[in-house]
Amino acid sequence: MKRSDHPIDRLQCGRPVRIEYNSATNVGKLYMKPGCCTDRQAAIDLFMAIDPKVVLVQTFAGDLPDTFYSRDDSEWTDIPPPKWVR
Repeated sequence: MKRSDHPIDRLQCGRPVRIEYNSATNVGKLYMKPGCCTDRQAAIDLFMAIDPKVVLVQTFAGDLPDTFYSRDDSEWTDIPPPKWVR
């Protein structure tokens, strides 16, 4: 994989502030700078490269939830963050 093809290089707004992955729950969290968003496919690809069993990717702009992506089999769906996360 060329450096420019790496998912982390395809995220919008530059490098993430923090990346977390919980292998027990297969949930990834991607924290970007406040006011930033990320490229959907790059975020999913980033966590698929960490663990192909990932089932939920949560993105945050600062500490605010942005978008969550949930996988059912091989299909990824955008879901709004639950109200308790906001």
